[in-house]
Amino acid sequence: MNQVYAKLKKVTANDKPLNLTPLKIILKDKDKKQNIAFFQDALAEKYQLMTDDKENWWLTFFIGSPYEQTLFVNFNDDTDSRKDIAKASFYQIDTTENSEYQKAASTNSQYIRKSMAITYENHIHRKSHSLHIDGKGLSFITNIQGQIGNFYRAILLLALAHAYQQVIGTLSKELAQLKNIKHIENINEIYNKIAEFNARYFLLQPVKYDRTDLNAIWEQIVETLVIKETNNELMQQVAYLHHIIELQNTHKAQELSEKQNRLINIFGIILSVIGVILTIIEIL
Repeated sequence: MNQVYAKLKKVTANDKPLNLTPLKIILKDKDKKQNIAFFQDALAEKYQLMTDDKENWWLTFFIGSPYEQTLFVNFNDDTDSRKDIAKASFYQIDTTENSEYQKAASTNSQYIRKSMAITYENHIHRKSHSLHIDGKGLSFITNIQGQIGNFYRAILLLALAHAYQQVIGTLSKELAQLKNIKHIENINEIYNKIAEFNARYFLLQPVKYDRTDLNAIWEQIVETLVIKETNNELMQQVAYLHHIIELQNTHKAQELSEKQNRLINIFGIILSVIGVILTIIEIL
């Protein structure tokens, strides 16, 4: 039996210690590690994945942008008092007996949810492992040696999903706090932020296509956390507001045009009257 626990916490860049080294993931051979290489290149340029001397992780996504997010992954340590945004639990069993799978699920559930709510049947079962994801965290169960690396990769994907959630939540809050939608510059500012985030940082498929195992984990994460739907809703909300402002401005422009036309007509009538008066004066 082998168990590993992890807690994900939202921190700031200022919380990061100085002496960090690039994060590497363990291979099946426990004596070897490799660089993180499963993210799409477009995303790989925008994150920094580091580890400290206690082998805890410091993950920064969307580096150098207004949307930068830093997450701390704390392994097997309950002394850190910062609030958890998610937990992850790995349980490797040494047998295929059903009772051991049930025990593993109960143990993971107790850690993640402090209850027995997650059962083994709740997990999605694949050849190499069984995985359950909810708003509280991630449960990973396997009876195959060397799966700890995939558990670590699943944590990185979960961290990315929560980084997306943090940005979407911040932008949604900015949109909700608009005091006056009559000022189109305010709508445009948020509209541009949301458009930039989606164009430069939000990848529906952040994992390389040939990593089918990790793509399946990513799809399970985003489906459970409704990442795509939440982002789409945000895009629609700001688009609707932008459309309302455009309609209002169009209506104002039409009203102004009508006023201008009326003034032109009145001015034309006045000129005509003056012309008639001048003609009469000449006749007299």
